[in-house]
Amino acid sequence: MRRANTLETFLSGKRLLPFAVLLAVLFTLPSLSAGRAFDDLYHQWILTEEVNPSPPGSPELHREALSQTRHHPLDLFRFMDPSLMSTLRELGSVPWWSSQEATARFLRPITALTHLLDYRLWPDSPGLMHAQSIAWYGLLVLLSTLFYRRIGGAGWAPGLAALLFALDDAHGTPAGWLANRNALIAGCFGLLCLLSFERWRRDGSKIAAWLSPLFLALSLFSAELGIATVPFLLSYALFLDRGSVRSRLFSLMPAVGVVIAWRVVWQQIGCGVAGLGLYIDPMSDPVRFLSEAIRRGPILLLGQFGAPPSDLDLLLSSFGNPLLTWIAWPFLALLTLLLLPVIKKDRKARYYAFALLCALVPTCATFPSDRLLLFVGLGGMGLLSRFALWFVEESGQKRLSTGRRRFALAASIFLFFIHGIVAPPLLLVRSGVALGPPRLLDQLRVRTATDPEITTQSLVILNSPSFFSISSLYLERTFSDVPMPRRVRFLGPSVAGLSIFRRDEKTLVVTPEFPYLFWPLDNLYRSRKFPMKEGDRIKLSDMTALVEEVDELDRPTRVAFEFAVPLEDPSLRWLEWVEGNYVPFELPEIGETLTRPLLFPEL
Repeated sequence: MRRANTLETFLSGKRLLPFAVLLAVLFTLPSLSAGRAFDDLYHQWILTEEVNPSPPGSPELHREALSQTRHHPLDLFRFMDPSLMSTLRELGSVPWWSSQEATARFLRPITALTHLLDYRLWPDSPGLMHAQSIAWYGLLVLLSTLFYRRIGGAGWAPGLAALLFALDDAHGTPAGWLANRNALIAGCFGLLCLLSFERWRRDGSKIAAWLSPLFLALSLFSAELGIATVPFLLSYALFLDRGSVRSRLFSLMPAVGVVIAWRVVWQQIGCGVAGLGLYIDPMSDPVRFLSEAIRRGPILLLGQFGAPPSDLDLLLSSFGNPLLTWIAWPFLALLTLLLLPVIKKDRKARYYAFALLCALVPTCATFPSDRLLLFVGLGGMGLLSRFALWFVEESGQKRLSTGRRRFALAASIFLFFIHGIVAPPLLLVRSGVALGPPRLLDQLRVRTATDPEITTQSLVILNSPSFFSISSLYLERTFSDVPMPRRVRFLGPSVAGLSIFRRDEKTLVVTPEFPYLFWPLDNLYRSRKFPMKEGDRIKLSDMTALVEEVDELDRPTRVAFEFAVPLEDPSLRWLEWVEGNYVPFELPEIGETLTRPLLFPEL
């Protein structure tokens, strides 16, 4: 009892706030050595003024592509644009099957300013850049602790929610990947919006009434994820606000105005996603968004409340494995059965439950990933703390039946194990290797073909676990002294086993075990709204890809690659991926067929 009272005193006391912030900082310190990867390299190009303008053997096409993409620093999150696709496809920074209409442009000027600060103050120190991200995470935890106490009031439950949120391993990627810092910043301004809104509605503060929509705007202009702030405002009006119905509705009008203004600016500038398979704009494609949300939503909730992480879906779905879906629905049924009594009884639990479910909706616009769960977790940890409080009170007064008490006790042990025992060390790991194990990432890089001769050659890569890892080849070599190829050509789809037939001296016919656009990351570059047809020709300067067969979903199942020169011409350098390395590919003779196995047969 003495220990329980001490813990309760600590969770409800003043020392909890600095302790939670300290934990958040300590458990994300491994990110200091994470360096830059993928989108970070693109940001480095945009924001570095004194970049070597002509790396060793830098092809003219490469310089042209970089000059086109080097736009205003505040437009930092503009990745793809129809005006750039022809150049990027010709260079090989996107695969040959990329849609000409591909667009990926996000409006995040507030976040861009923080990256601009990095490259003005410490451009050569990724560690200090990560230190800024850690500082944002510490601020996020500080604000979340204040938020839980404002909503939850006195007692130990808000302190429990704050600790669970601080040590949530789902925050590892936003804290450890520089390009994902936007989620932390949007979360900080979102929490400031919620704190101001609550103070306005409870205390009548006029200053807070003005600050709340201002902070909402800052959250939205930090990341699109900031839209998840709005469900918490709506939920407050529904379940916690004590004003009249008219007053509650009026309280939401400033936020509605901010969202409408933000969306208008967003569209006028040309932001959005189009032509991509992994991203969906709910406004322009509501039917597809709804169908995907039904599948993605439960997987995201499984990642938030249970295990395994929702990121695993990207790998499993690549092989048509619905394992996470099979786990998610029964898990959610049990979770609902567990939480329903406290939701019915406790209006604060209803506030958290409604907010997190509504905040879940916008996260379904792309593939499931725990890095999207910041606002969902904000509501989720609050809900779990209300359940813990309910269970202690009900058990203490012996108001639970034996069956219900045993079920609740078993669930509590499981949830404590996941969030109290497993999550903290996972946060350490995930913040340090936010994008995957360094050894695997190193294997996915093209570390070969670094001799000076490559500058006059096209690098032809037969297969790879993912083109996404090849897409940053030019940027990686831009910031090093490694010579770069004149062009890159990527033939097969990711991961699949291949049959390679030599039709003539200039033509290879590739028949994959699984069709093109089967693997989720390959769909990043082309949406099914732009299907490929039999007979489609994609002409590049030195190669033409002819789609000879497609399946019932209009995915290519056989593609002929005709080069402008014989395949043995010294202007072509051939590689294939074998057991973790890119090695020279021995071309077949005319009329000969070679086979290559699935890259990860154990899956």
